[in-house]
Amino acid sequence: MRFSVRPRLTSVLLAGCLFFALSAAATAVRAQTEPLLDQQPAAAGLPATPPEPTALPPAPDQPAVEPGSPIEAVRSFAADIAVKSDGLVSVTERIEYFFPEARHGIYRDIPLMYTDDQGERWRIPIEVKGVGNGEGGTWPYEVQSTDYGIRIKIGDPDRTITGNQTYEISYDARGALRYFADHDELYWNVTGDQWEVPINRVAATVTLPPGVPTDKIDITCYTGPQGSTDQHCQGNTQGPKAQFAADDFLTIVVGWPPGLVGKMEAEKVAPPLSPFFAYLLPLLVGLVLFRQWWRYGRDSAGRGTLVVQYDPPKDMTPADVGTLWDERATVKEMTATIVDLAVRGFIKIREVEKQGLLFKSKDYELEKLKDFYDPQFKLKPYETQILKTLFGLGDKVFVSSLKEAYAFQTAMSGITTAMYDGMVSGGYFEANPEKVRAKYIGVGTVILFVDLMFGAGFVAAIDPAWGLHGGVAAGVCGALFIIFGFVMPKKTAAGVAAKEHATGFREYLDRAEKYRLQWQEKENIFETFLPYAMVFGVADKWAKAFEGMEMKPPQWYEGRAFSAGVFNAAAFSSTFGSLNSAVNSAVLSRPQQSSHGSGFSSGGGFSGGGGGGGGGGSW
Repeated sequence: MRFSVRPRLTSVLLAGCLFFALSAAATAVRAQTEPLLDQQPAAAGLPATPPEPTALPPAPDQPAVEPGSPIEAVRSFAADIAVKSDGLVSVTERIEYFFPEARHGIYRDIPLMYTDDQGERWRIPIEVKGVGNGEGGTWPYEVQSTDYGIRIKIGDPDRTITGNQTYEISYDARGALRYFADHDELYWNVTGDQWEVPINRVAATVTLPPGVPTDKIDITCYTGPQGSTDQHCQGNTQGPKAQFAADDFLTIVVGWPPGLVGKMEAEKVAPPLSPFFAYLLPLLVGLVLFRQWWRYGRDSAGRGTLVVQYDPPKDMTPADVGTLWDERATVKEMTATIVDLAVRGFIKIREVEKQGLLFKSKDYELEKLKDFYDPQFKLKPYETQILKTLFGLGDKVFVSSLKEAYAFQTAMSGITTAMYDGMVSGGYFEANPEKVRAKYIGVGTVILFVDLMFGAGFVAAIDPAWGLHGGVAAGVCGALFIIFGFVMPKKTAAGVAAKEHATGFREYLDRAEKYRLQWQEKENIFETFLPYAMVFGVADKWAKAFEGMEMKPPQWYEGRAFSAGVFNAAAFSSTFGSLNSAVNSAVLSRPQQSSHGSGFSSGGGFSGGGGGGGGGGSW
């Protein structure tokens, strides 16, 4: 496979195809865990700004948790949220967590991204200030980056804890406020809905800066998982404070007149590349593969016209012609070679009927007539290998015994390789066509395998986007490699000329009765051209042209095809059809594997909107 052209580009394209195949599954997983926080309509009494919601997976079930329950749970979650006059939002989350078994601590996931009603993505930078233990001390923690935000991992990896523990997580959020023409607001997902454990009680207090009229504060709240419009929560205002309480995941909205708090907007994120750009990769792959074929796989131009030929290409055996014709060396070429060797006096073929318990069966006895190792015969390597395999059990052998002995189990690969190598050394192909084909098809198969095995999850993903289109693009890449694999083997100028000659010869064999004058004068023409008719798949038509003619039975064959010197085309077709099936069965026979294993090893507001959110659990 000539990947030497633009090797870096080819490597990049291959990597891209595999990347899309793998990213299909990764996108599916990420789509089920990444909470893209959507801008939702404002609180009751405030103008609505509904965007299209980004779907999230269902939140974990939240069974009721009674105080003192022995199961692992968040027994209370209280958030103190202070809106500063410059627009900064400072948050302190007090989490009362119960561990029934020894654990190192908890983690708190907080997303940083949300999408507004215009479909634009924004990032709310968060700075973690510290984690207290509720008693004046602190917990060790580390902040880890995730695909969707940050994870605050709290606890000591060398120490475990049990029972009730308190975690006070403090952080600042920049750009968490929303600014509209007639009001400003804080739209905040207090708890998030991605917790691995139930939450018993939730409370939140929002303190607004001095200067905000207390009678101009509007509030509302939502409960439940992402997208829920339930309002099983309470809220009230006392001076500059807004207080909320719930027994479920909680999202709050607090609004006030515009211009009273400084503007600190979130960071705008560049719009993501359209997933349809994924299809540029297979387009580029197709163009590169076409260029490869045009420069290294396209055959030279021939005459382009069909000229009937009355003889096979010079110095080419039936196997050579068959391999050149369809660029494949198969059992068909080997069966034709056996008949050709018989015609040339190396083998005698006897059709034998054997009596079974109930029915008769047909078998074929092959007899060696010449010492094929004698250098004077100048046999081709694959011809010698075929004869060696046939008569490895003796000078006379039944085809059925070859099947029982699995004689071709290891020999067939060497025989076909020798056929291909002969076509290359003979100047008909620039390289072994099977190897060229296998490399391209192999690459395509690997891409498809990776895509199907590891990318199937994107179909069920809630937000497939790049995963879906990337998976399809990777599949197209794989298919392109396979398709081009079949046309990449290149014939030389001599190979093209021989293929055109072979095409004209096939026309002659296929319409033998039309060209009867051309072969009536030739001696032994039927048996001489028979192996060529076999590789072209027109042996029946070739035989039909000789139906009822008086012909001298050939020395290399004994059977029903000749009766009293008259050729019987129907009997011949049956005989050589059975011979081909018998040889095919012998070549493909393999020992059965044991079925036992070896002994050896081998729009309106809803919950989940706004900033904040996420979830958590223990570790």
